[in-house]
Amino acid sequence: MMGIKITYCRTGINCRIWQLVMGICMSFFIPASADAQHTTSLATYAGDDCAVTIDNPSLSLNADSTEVALEMLFHLGGAALPKGEAVSITPMLCTETDTLRFPAVELYGKWAYYHASRHQSPTHSSLQFAEQVAHTPLPYQQVAGYQPWMSHASLYVTVTRTDECDNVTAENTFCAIEPTVSYQNRKIAGTHDDNTRQLSGTAYIAFPVNSTTVREDFANNQQELATLCATIDSVMSSPRIQVRRIFIKGFASPEGSYANNERLARERTANVCQYMAAQCGISPMLLSTEYEPEDWQGVRDYVSQSNLADRKALLAIIDSNLQPDARLAEISKNHPASYQHLLKEVFPRLRHTDYLVDYTLRTVTQTDDQLLTDTIRHTNMSVRERPVVPVECNIPSFRPWLAVKTNLLYDLAAAPNIELEFFGGKDQKYSLMAEYTAPWWRWNKLNFSYQIQVVGMELRRWFRPRCANRRPALCGHFVGLYAAGARYDFEKSKVGDQADVVSLGLTYGYAWPIAPHWNIEASVSAGYVSGIRDHYHAEFESTHLIYKYTKNLSYFGPTKLKISVVYLLSRGPWKFKKGGAR
Repeated sequence: MMGIKITYCRTGINCRIWQLVMGICMSFFIPASADAQHTTSLATYAGDDCAVTIDNPSLSLNADSTEVALEMLFHLGGAALPKGEAVSITPMLCTETDTLRFPAVELYGKWAYYHASRHQSPTHSSLQFAEQVAHTPLPYQQVAGYQPWMSHASLYVTVTRTDECDNVTAENTFCAIEPTVSYQNRKIAGTHDDNTRQLSGTAYIAFPVNSTTVREDFANNQQELATLCATIDSVMSSPRIQVRRIFIKGFASPEGSYANNERLARERTANVCQYMAAQCGISPMLLSTEYEPEDWQGVRDYVSQSNLADRKALLAIIDSNLQPDARLAEISKNHPASYQHLLKEVFPRLRHTDYLVDYTLRTVTQTDDQLLTDTIRHTNMSVRERPVVPVECNIPSFRPWLAVKTNLLYDLAAAPNIELEFFGGKDQKYSLMAEYTAPWWRWNKLNFSYQIQVVGMELRRWFRPRCANRRPALCGHFVGLYAAGARYDFEKSKVGDQADVVSLGLTYGYAWPIAPHWNIEASVSAGYVSGIRDHYHAEFESTHLIYKYTKNLSYFGPTKLKISVVYLLSRGPWKFKKGGAR
């Protein structure tokens, strides 16, 4: 089968060098045939043998040229995707000035798939269980309105891998279909001189503390972002200017730990870049980024020109070989007044984004007529005779509200039991469980009695992991407070005990997802048991009981051990709102 193999990795080590090498390798031409396809194998990252394969990518137009359709097959090969991770595959039609993003394909690991099934509503994306795609190729079909620029567009595919905290661990863009190139000669009355120029500036885009999301409603962001887009648009909209590259570099201020500032600078720069691509209409192919965790040069420039009394001492610390965190601690400890001044007046201005636009300005000089060869690019598109039905989400999404379970250990001990657990709250962090156990066995001829009735309630608090974005609900660690009442009658060889007891205690447990609607749960409880025990002898085939003595029961220690199988029920299509079901 012919296709394009796309690989992804756990870490972003040498990603830029890797992308450059792959960009050179992907420089090829599509044959003139309408059914042209390519086969390209790209080496996987060292230490990772997972790969996404794209087979048979094709673009087609309907009969009246109003819609363009993209069709291909996806296949996941190599090692299984880790439970909490996901791979997003986004096809794009791009030219230097225009971009169309098709809906993404999301391939989920086991736990991420269960999370999607228990939380998400179907979206425009195609959500798939990675293990299923590993065995059966996934067809991809999407339709978009046709525009003239698409006739010379390239098809790129961006593959993004995220961990269970939704952190991007790898992101690479590949060219799947490149336009065919042809040449045409024409005469012109002049020569064009291309002058390479640059436009640079700084945007002070503010972020909430420890946040990396670009918010237009925060601080003075609306004006800063509008100025940034307007500046770049003024260059890109000129017919005499060809933009070659837009370089974005983000900075963070020195307060806080260097490791956290590095994360903030990286993610904020990436989000500003994404904002510009979406809101300013910039092709992602023109954007490149860099970041600097802490702008110490900005601190030095300010201090060197300031009138601070301890200016020389501050410059000595700044210019020292101390690590960034140690340098900041030295200033805070020995120069507290200046540190507070820097913290309030200077550091906020160091959280900025610099941009640099490389462009070519074309000027015309009158000369004799000359022959000019134009390069013409056109994308091969077949005529589509059949309708394309876009692939939709195939994960049956639901929101659990009730769990029905049974303790397998009690069942093995011939003690039938059932538990009902009700979940509440937006994040389903709390639940209320009711349990009933009733082995009510008696064999008169054997003088044997095994009778228990237990009724209990338990309030639980669920603790999802710190990074719970890819963890399914109602799984992980939990603690509970239970209260129970029980009555039992144990008899063997006409000697037995009866008792009525109550118990109060604590529970700790853990639940594992094994399917979208199924969990396995293990728990242990400890608490205090109190009651009255009656000791008896049975006569006349156990029809008469002679009570010998009565004792008070008092016990503190382990009380319950459970390994339960759990089935989760959902509300189905009903939506409960104020005023009743609708």
